[in-house]
Amino acid sequence: MNSKHGTPTGSLFACLLVLLIALQTIYLTKDLGWRIDLTPGGQYSLTASTKRILDKLKQPLVIEAYFSQDIPGSYEETRRELVDLLDEYVQIGGGKVSVVYYDPLSDESVRKRADRLGITEAKANVFENDKLSSVTVYQGLRVRYGGDRQQVLPILQNANGLEADLTPKIQELVLGRKPKVGFLVRQPTPNRFNPMARQPGFDLIQRQIRDRFEVVPINMSTGDLLPKDLEVLVIFQPKDLTDWEKYCIDQHVMHGGNLIVCEESADYSIDQYFSYFKQAFKVDAADAKLKWKDMLANYGVKTDDKLVSDLARPMTAVSIQQSGQTRFYSQSPMPYWFIAVQDDWSKYADPGSKLADKFGPGLDTDHPALRGVNRLPFFWATDVGLTDKLPDGIKGTVLARTSPFGLSEGPPMSSRPDPSITERLKQRVQQEPRKQLPLAVVVEGKFKSFFAGKPVPTRPGDTNGGLLAQDQSAGDQKQAGDKQEKKADESKTDEAKPAQAKTAGTKTDEAKPAQGKAAGDQAAGDQAAGDQAAETKAGEKPGQKTGAVNASSSGKAESGKQDAAATQGPPSPKQEPKKPERPKLPATLTKSEKKSDIVVIGDASPFRDDFLMGLPPQPLGPNSRAALPFFLNLLDWMALDTDLAALRAQRDVDRKLYFVSPEENLSPAEAERAIASRKSFLRWLNVLLPTVILLSVGLFLLVKRSSEKRHFLAGV
Repeated sequence: MNSKHGTPTGSLFACLLVLLIALQTIYLTKDLGWRIDLTPGGQYSLTASTKRILDKLKQPLVIEAYFSQDIPGSYEETRRELVDLLDEYVQIGGGKVSVVYYDPLSDESVRKRADRLGITEAKANVFENDKLSSVTVYQGLRVRYGGDRQQVLPILQNANGLEADLTPKIQELVLGRKPKVGFLVRQPTPNRFNPMARQPGFDLIQRQIRDRFEVVPINMSTGDLLPKDLEVLVIFQPKDLTDWEKYCIDQHVMHGGNLIVCEESADYSIDQYFSYFKQAFKVDAADAKLKWKDMLANYGVKTDDKLVSDLARPMTAVSIQQSGQTRFYSQSPMPYWFIAVQDDWSKYADPGSKLADKFGPGLDTDHPALRGVNRLPFFWATDVGLTDKLPDGIKGTVLARTSPFGLSEGPPMSSRPDPSITERLKQRVQQEPRKQLPLAVVVEGKFKSFFAGKPVPTRPGDTNGGLLAQDQSAGDQKQAGDKQEKKADESKTDEAKPAQAKTAGTKTDEAKPAQGKAAGDQAAGDQAAGDQAAETKAGEKPGQKTGAVNASSSGKAESGKQDAAATQGPPSPKQEPKKPERPKLPATLTKSEKKSDIVVIGDASPFRDDFLMGLPPQPLGPNSRAALPFFLNLLDWMALDTDLAALRAQRDVDRKLYFVSPEENLSPAEAERAIASRKSFLRWLNVLLPTVILLSVGLFLLVKRSSEKRHFLAGV
């Protein structure tokens, strides 16, 4: 009797046959590039943005990897990850992308080429055989596209940042240019107590992005609109804005350009004495008829002129006390300096309060601009929120908020850290309902122009301004030309009569019309000017020539004058040299041509040079370096792509196993016992768990086969 399961030999043969078929399938499909990334977060998978950029390749893209082969063991994992990611570019490139590897340490010519390209060597410390040594490592890239374009990455630190750095370089090669970002920055307000002191600007933040973007300064005083290829316009601390500048900004948004505005309600200076005094500050120019606040409200953004404080996450500020020649530095809580954090503040609402549903996280980390950002510092912030009703088709999102203990008030003259100020604000928190104040918002969509139905403002250099003024000026010039032609015709008619009288041979009569003609020519044919010229002639001195020597020569001269008058027209009064004509302004766009993004942040100080470097004296002074990733994410999201902005937020994941957490606060002896106990537990778990799983599977198969055998015997 043959069993339906077959013999053991047949089963073994079937398994081998299946294995051979699988191996053959793998070999035949090896060029198809089918891969499955099972790592957390798709560590070895490229984003959709990279795939879209590689699809645009029209010419071969060659990636030259200058990798030294002999590397320390601690760098092998990073090198393997880099090679795998470069191989992903080759697989997705579809034959248009290739990677070539060079070892600068094994070939002197390759090393010289790497040095010329700016691919530098790095020194790695290696501890082997109880000795510490230094090893030279090359790990850089050159990307060539079409043979004449290239970009260089001098050194690669880790695999997580490779795509975030390499894909924008490829995009720049494909487009032939970097995305253009413009900065509108006013001159800093002089210190009221020390006008000669140089006030900090916004130069560092611009230098940070020059590798990825083309940075251009914005000056609208020339009377020209902003360039249409400007991807993002950044305005730090808007002040003294004219109506013409507002018009240029509005039309930039209407053309589909993006806008970042760092608002402030007050400008405080920090001198060597840390005085924190308020400076003179106005957003709108003195002669402006339109309000900047109304313009932002037209886009769906509501701003306030109040100063925000937050007692939940305050920072400390330095104050100085002087005694004789000695200065004493001290730190005090500064409620106007605080940190917006990712915490979910709904749990801080009063029990039973309906506000619990309205309290949200301090940072919206789901937005691409805040991915990877868990804290955002603010210094002298103003609340910036969304209007009660957003314009049609506009989507608004609050990016950052205070804690429920946020307060707002009019900017004081001095924000010097003082315990009395903190105490006063604590009393307000206890007395007033808890509320969160918005600090940064984004609105996106197709906006309606703020200047729809409004006249074009006067642009610099124009008297009446705008397109209408230029059209009117052209009409006035045409009308003046018609008048001049009419006067020339009248002058010709008047000249014909004295020419006939001159033929009769009267010298005196010849002189009169000739003089009258000269006077008429000088006054452009004006009758009153002609009369005045006749009176002048009557008072000429005896013996002064007034006409031609004879009738024949007089007739020829008169005929020549008439021909010249007929050709050139009457001479015009002395005029100023003509200025070159300015190009006419295009028609005002009243609706966005395509989707735009507008981000308004209630503080510009985090991007100021002194806060980015850290306020002296170190290490007491705070800094705003945590705001730098946020700003870079904003630019990547607006000018490059959402996926590329998310790449910047990728971090190395620490997958080490820790037996004792630092939060447990154990003594050394307790920590040693805990580590030994947990290691023993894991050791037994590694031994027993696989054994239990195998026994369970075996028991399940035994029961299953026994049941099948009973059913078979019962059937027989």
